[in-house]
Amino acid sequence: QITNSNKVVLISPSATSPEISESGEYIFRTINDDSIETKAMSQYVFDKLKIKNLGIIALESAGTLSYANSFENFFTRGGGIVKAKEIVSEKMREYRSPINKVLNNKVEAIYVSGYSKEIGQIIREIREVNKTVILISYQSAEDKRVIEIAGKAVDGLYFSSTTLPVSVLGQPNAEFVQEFTTHFGKTPGVFAAEIYDGANILFKAIKQSFVNKTTLLAELSQTANYSGASGPITFDKNGDVHKPIAIYKYQMTEPVFISTVGVD
Repeated sequence: QITNSNKVVLISPSATSPEISESGEYIFRTINDDSIETKAMSQYVFDKLKIKNLGIIALESAGTLSYANSFENFFTRGGGIVKAKEIVSEKMREYRSPINKVLNNKVEAIYVSGYSKEIGQIIREIREVNKTVILISYQSAEDKRVIEIAGKAVDGLYFSSTTLPVSVLGQPNAEFVQEFTTHFGKTPGVFAAEIYDGANILFKAIKQSFVNKTTLLAELSQTANYSGASGPITFDKNGDVHKPIAIYKYQMTEPVFISTVGVD
């Protein structure tokens, strides 16, 4: 609200709340809102994994609850049943009690919604008491801290992500990864490609606004079919993008690409 009321452009590479779509004309983002990701994952869980009921463990924070509630909404609308839902506090140091409450409902799977630290710890604690229940999460599970905390317990975890693999993204992503790795000595982390695209789109719009004698806002609003490192970017009337969602599964503590899911 502050940047919009002051007519200052803001581009976010990681803010996924659907409420941002209504924040104003000066707000853009290079990442899908979480309803696109959760809709895609709910479809995959129900149609491909054939899971008809599950439990949810969600961190009590605006961003993480948004994912949990959105996934629940799409999963139940598609015919699935949420048999248990536990909201956990950021102050909690262990999660055995909410985990047992969910497992006692004989769920087929558990959807874990939190930041990387909580996801890693919850997954580790689930596997300490149950080796077979299917585990599901979202983009935060891509963070390397999840593996650092959960270790081998992460194996078998399915998660959705806006990070599409090089095999899908092609040359723009391959060049970005190569340049990033050469410069920093490590591969890009979560949201890195979205940050890179947001900056470059902004630089391009600034140049074009001088050339065309238009406003920065006008140039950004016309961004369409930009070939980005994170995928093709076209801003809709709300400054949002609509990219396919990738599904990954951890195997041998490495995320393995399974498929993409397109959502209207």
